[in-house]
Amino acid sequence: MFYGIVCNTYKNAVVGCLGETCDCLRNIDSPNRHYKVVVSEWILKKDVALVQMISVKGDNKSEVFNNQKEIIKVIRKNNAQNEQENIEFLEFMSNEFKKKCQQESDYWISAIYTEFLTQLMGYDGIVYESVQAIDPVLSEVKCVALTPNFTDNNLSFKQGIVYEFDFNGINEAIVPQETGRINF
Repeated sequence: MFYGIVCNTYKNAVVGCLGETCDCLRNIDSPNRHYKVVVSEWILKKDVALVQMISVKGDNKSEVFNNQKEIIKVIRKNNAQNEQENIEFLEFMSNEFKKKCQQESDYWISAIYTEFLTQLMGYDGIVYESVQAIDPVLSEVKCVALTPNFTDNNLSFKQGIVYEFDFNGINEAIVPQETGRINF
């Protein structure tokens, strides 16, 4: 799978990428150190419809994920006799995508469900809220997971931007500086 970030602003997308990859932004006990991170930019050649992994009960950070009424209407139209079971299942899956994972096995349920959606149901990928983006300013940071086939045929590498910053403890702001670009 290809994992990426989509966001409402470029700045928040970069911060979202750093939050997904840098230990100091996810772990309060991280040691002081220098970070060097490459954030890649990609061009989407065609629109993609992704499966949203949302809370149907409305426990979503993102404004665009507050469409649970539409999902419930679809359930009622297509499987009304099992409405409550469907809602409970979707809520369970939403919680699986929102939990903080400590080890690889913590991802198994979400990975198997994603495989089901992409390989058996033919979707090109999924979109879900970032667990790592805990700052309310970053409520529109969303993670995407795209299939290798979609990625190979519909994404093109634009550039990589190298950012560096020093982490000097939780009480000092980090200031990522662009220090290079990668193009080919």
